[in-house]
Amino acid sequence: MSASEASLARGSTRLFAAKVFFLGAGLVQQVLLPNALGLEGYGMLSRVLAPLNVVNNVAVGASMQSASRATAAGTPSLGVVLRVQIAIALAVVAALVVAAPLVSSFQHAPAILAPLRLGAALCGLYVVYAALVGVLNGRQSFAAQAGLDVTAATLRTAGLVGGGVLGARLLGSGPLGAVAGTVLAGGSMVVIAALLVRPRDVFSASNDGTRALVTGIAALAGAQLVTNLLLQVDVVLLGRVFALRSMAPGEADRSIGVYRACQLFSLLPYQLVASISLTLFPLVANVHSRGGHRELQRLVRRGLRMGVLLATLLVGVVVSAPGPLLRLTFGAEVARLGIDVLRPLATAQALLVVGALASTVLVALGQTRRATLAGASGLAVIVGGTLGIGTGEHALRGMALWLGAGFALQAFLAFAFLVRAVPRALPWSTFARAALVIGVAFELPSSAEGPRAAALVVAPAAGLAVLATLALAGEWSGADYKRLGALVRSRLGRPPAPPSRRWVVSAEPVRRRAQARKTRRRSMR
Repeated sequence: MSASEASLARGSTRLFAAKVFFLGAGLVQQVLLPNALGLEGYGMLSRVLAPLNVVNNVAVGASMQSASRATAAGTPSLGVVLRVQIAIALAVVAALVVAAPLVSSFQHAPAILAPLRLGAALCGLYVVYAALVGVLNGRQSFAAQAGLDVTAATLRTAGLVGGGVLGARLLGSGPLGAVAGTVLAGGSMVVIAALLVRPRDVFSASNDGTRALVTGIAALAGAQLVTNLLLQVDVVLLGRVFALRSMAPGEADRSIGVYRACQLFSLLPYQLVASISLTLFPLVANVHSRGGHRELQRLVRRGLRMGVLLATLLVGVVVSAPGPLLRLTFGAEVARLGIDVLRPLATAQALLVVGALASTVLVALGQTRRATLAGASGLAVIVGGTLGIGTGEHALRGMALWLGAGFALQAFLAFAFLVRAVPRALPWSTFARAALVIGVAFELPSSAEGPRAAALVVAPAAGLAVLATLALAGEWSGADYKRLGALVRSRLGRPPAPPSRRWVVSAEPVRRRAQARKTRRRSMR
């Protein structure tokens, strides 16, 4: 294993553990919010967060990757990087405040205007926070970055849920209170990240490299914009479609609440595989700058394989037991309405994972335009497909199917570009076996009825079945278990496992006996 591959494994493990905690905190949020706000309030909050998340994730992703790339390259200086990011944060806040009435009018939802304007401050804070995290990523300080992820998840959960409860009681608007609590959590994270990075000379550093940095951020923002529109556009489009079909606001919010509950599980693969993308991006960029083609092939192959196997495990579990999972977390009503939505939605998100990994490699190789083109093509399919969907449950399932079609096109184009950039680096056999496992899981029967705790038995059994199927298909071998064991031992600070004594004969006893014979001969003389 090369040094870059070992760094990929260690960094991915740390960030993966932090991401697991982050997703656990997100699960707590999504379980508590419908109870605190009601299903209609939960749906309204989803309509607020969907457009905010598009802008937020674009700015955060571009800021983090540009800061990571600049830190790894050593130019421009840290002061220039942070000064540019602060300016971008202020511009984002101003643009969102101006655009909030347009977004509210597009969804025909005047009640979301005030939370949208308040959420502009959250996006500005996250831009600065992402730049600081990007500096840590560029320094390959993955442990500090993972610790920040855990802290951010904890503060965000407290702010979102606590703010929602207080907002419902004191302000008469749970979504407004939830956004306010998240803004307070974002401000706290900026302070903590700044203490870790310890930036200096932010406003006194020279302007060398500023233009190149801004150009790079703009290019990264284009790719991030397309990716995050793919992630969030479905909720915005559903709100628009329901309004055009003359659905009552409460009924529309309720349907979107059911769809958002299904998103909680369908997005798990993408969110967890993001830990691999965050580690893979700086390593690919570093190896590419050195011109190590064979090392680049191995690194891309291993990163893609890790991401696809992880996504297969999670999607297999969700697709096998959609009813029990929804019933456990959201109750019988959401399980009944969402069981036929979650399966195609989770399968669609598996395609998004594959396309997102390929796009990450393309961006790291400097081929941002090709990654943007692949995502824009998939987005066009999704937006065009929503014109023909109906309302209610049929609209939710139709949106999931069109998402799958758009994500499939994005993945196809991204891999077509990647094959030309890095030949013989794609694990085609892994893709085929993953598709087989997910296809089998999709056909298994599932029901929304039954005890609420059934998911605690069904989900682990489905995970074991997925792993067993991958092993029988030859994808998960003994070498993978050895690598995993060595990685776990290294994280725990334990020495590597000794070789089997059955097959290894130590030479030490032989040397001791020879030395004893020499000593006896000398004494006899």
